[in-house]
Amino acid sequence: MMVVYADIMVLTSTVMLFAAYGTAALIHGIPTKVTRILIVSLILSIVSTIIILFFRFASNPVTVFALLVSGTWLCFGKMPITKNLIYSLTVLACAILTGGVRLALGSLPWVLPVTLLYITIFAAIKHIRSAVVKHQKLCRITVYRGGKSAELTALTDTGNELSCNGEKVIIAEKNAVADLFDNPDKDLRLIPYKSIGSEEGVLIGIRCDYALIDYVKKDTVIVAAVDTSLGGGVYNALINPETEVI
Repeated sequence: MMVVYADIMVLTSTVMLFAAYGTAALIHGIPTKVTRILIVSLILSIVSTIIILFFRFASNPVTVFALLVSGTWLCFGKMPITKNLIYSLTVLACAILTGGVRLALGSLPWVLPVTLLYITIFAAIKHIRSAVVKHQKLCRITVYRGGKSAELTALTDTGNELSCNGEKVIIAEKNAVADLFDNPDKDLRLIPYKSIGSEEGVLIGIRCDYALIDYVKKDTVIVAAVDTSLGGGVYNALINPETEVI
């Protein structure tokens, strides 16, 4: 008869999930806290262990993927279902890789080698992403207006001094925030600006209900749309550091 130790199951699955969600966050450039991933991994591990020990009828691929999707939402915050599925599939692929390494190395001794393996992967991906963005800080922004939303990856730019009535303005690529400009009515703003090497001009802005900046809520933000590409696919918005202060 095989003896199952619940504490060992929780420990090993927590390590596997932490490595999988952490790798997915680095691969997709999702800003989140390590402690948040660790807590979610522990919660999912406890739930999955309870299911395996006491509700074996519910232990199937559908349940596993449902837990992964829930964990993605808890780790990375609110997002469209398509993105959740993409991130969840990445987590699943990383978990499968971890399981393969575990089988190759045996039972208990696999914990340390797998942990070291993923630390190496974390460091490599982080180094590559840092080189891509030239060590500049990126933040994740979701802007909401009238039931619609736009997700942005913003570069924190101290040179962005654009403001409207004393409020700092988030500058975003037009195609990324087009939905926010439906039915502009009284929320439309004309924002004068002047940039180096060009004459003065006016940007079209919109007053939005609120924004989540790295998952922290900020009320009444203003977003200005520009036709040009801002970050070559790495980021699609610019935000002043003062805008992040809630």
